[in-house]
Amino acid sequence: MKKDAPSEEVSLEAEMKKDAPSEEVNELRKQQEKLERLVARHKIHREQFEVQRAAVQKIEKELKPGEDLVYKDFVNQHIHGGSESKCNNLVLVCTMLCLIFGNTTEINLIRFVLSF
Repeated sequence: MKKDAPSEEVSLEAEMKKDAPSEEVNELRKQQEKLERLVARHKIHREQFEVQRAAVQKIEKELKPGEDLVYKDFVNQHIHGGSESKCNNLVLVCTMLCLIFGNTTEINLIRFVLSF
């Protein structure tokens, strides 16, 4: 291959150096930005989940008879078949610690509020 021969391969860096990037490069940039936003959102969600879930479990373990814990949560349902679909359910969870006949009993109530 000659030193001055044009390469058939188009690199993103080479296209970005041009004054007017091609439509393909613009589309790649849009896709990259979208993926970066999704990754950032997922990272924040993961961090929140780890902290919040541990805090809720700690409170549940420390409940005393007559105390209760109520929180909202999301439950995802996936339907697999010809096409996959996902349904998000907003639920209210109520955990109560009751004293029944001298025994401590945990009661969990889950109420589906909204599906979307």
